[in-house]
Amino acid sequence: MSVVLVADRSGSMGEESGIPGMTRMDVLKESAHILIDTLRAGDALGVVGFATDAKIASGMTNIIDDTITSAEREALKAAVDALTPGGSTSIGDGVALANTTVAPTAPGRRAIIVLTDGHENAAAHITDVMDEVTADVYAVGMGTAGVLQPDKLNTLTSETGGYLVLTGKMDETERYNVAKYFLQILAAASGDTVISDPQGTIRPGEVAQVPFQIARTDHSFDAVVMIEKHESIAVELRAPDGTRIAVDSLPDGVGYQAGDRVRRFRVSLPVQIARTKHHAGAWRVVLSMTGDRDRFVEDWRARGGSGRALGIPYAAIVTGRSDKHMDCRVSQTGFEPGAVVSLSARVTDRRQPMQWEMRVFVDVHSPDGAVRTIEMNRSHVGTFESTFAAAQLGVYTCRFRAKGRTRVGDAFTREHSLTAQVWHPTPTDDDRVRKRESKRRDRESDRRND
Repeated sequence: MSVVLVADRSGSMGEESGIPGMTRMDVLKESAHILIDTLRAGDALGVVGFATDAKIASGMTNIIDDTITSAEREALKAAVDALTPGGSTSIGDGVALANTTVAPTAPGRRAIIVLTDGHENAAAHITDVMDEVTADVYAVGMGTAGVLQPDKLNTLTSETGGYLVLTGKMDETERYNVAKYFLQILAAASGDTVISDPQGTIRPGEVAQVPFQIARTDHSFDAVVMIEKHESIAVELRAPDGTRIAVDSLPDGVGYQAGDRVRRFRVSLPVQIARTKHHAGAWRVVLSMTGDRDRFVEDWRARGGSGRALGIPYAAIVTGRSDKHMDCRVSQTGFEPGAVVSLSARVTDRRQPMQWEMRVFVDVHSPDGAVRTIEMNRSHVGTFESTFAAAQLGVYTCRFRAKGRTRVGDAFTREHSLTAQVWHPTPTDDDRVRKRESKRRDRESDRRND
């Protein structure tokens, strides 16, 4: 897998993100570090920064092994950390340079991941470079739909095989949203599938469990927990029968790495523990937190935490290499309030439509915070569709959830998050020219008729 991260370093990236104590550039850097920590041996990553112009921050760097502290990962993190905000926003420049950086000779599948916090205001523009792009383009918009106005970015991603997601407004409970989108995109671009992606908060004396279903058609999985490095937090993996897999006594086929914000299990299936082979069933990552609650609260508030989320937030994502995949799409009739959003999901087994027992739901998170669950209608074998009207301004997060059973009765799940966005588009210069020309023709027609 060969990926180029295209990082916005325009002046607005120095502004507050909504997460206490973090600018948008801070969020970008932390999320990029998590992306780098989860790359597999054999993957390659390059970094392009763009503002008024684009520059290569790091050329394509091959990941040699799975060690999080390896020299090549540290070099990539240093390149990201060197990005500083300043200047205008030329998304087209960044995409064009990324496309030449991830050359056709790069190993494996090729993808470009764009992160930006605003709409383009400097050449080259997206429309200027679209015909040149040969890699799949994915994009994460950090911010609100009204600020980003991402119609052109949406066109770029959809026409190259990728997709666009927006964060909307962020706060401390959504610290890892950008990183989760990065890892979801990495899974999609590499041909993996998302099995589960929960999030929550853990406090002293508590135990948090991240359950996920594995089927015999799954060949391996990565279970990644994004959480700050804290001496009181312990993590372990548990097999379907409850067998504990501690990080200091890993069986063959199970790898574990810990970084500043990442705890990562990498598992090849089945796993042999003693005389038992573990494969299908309900696996769990278990987080536990020890220590004195009062002391933790005092320390947590001193670091800027608010009462809204008293504890350490975490997010998890479990991805797998499997015969079963879910491909999801979101399209909409327009970008102004009242637009109809169309949802589609296609679940396949060995690239053929999934024919066994299955249901697909979408949790639609509206801009006002309301959540409603839609059960999608089966339109064809393995294909599910639904629609809703987007009446509010803002970002609608659509979390797709497939639940089913394989031919031999194993439970399986698939998840995927996409967004729809509604705003009042600002007329472009071309729009204004067309409008003036239309009015001119109307006046001439009226004069002739008179």
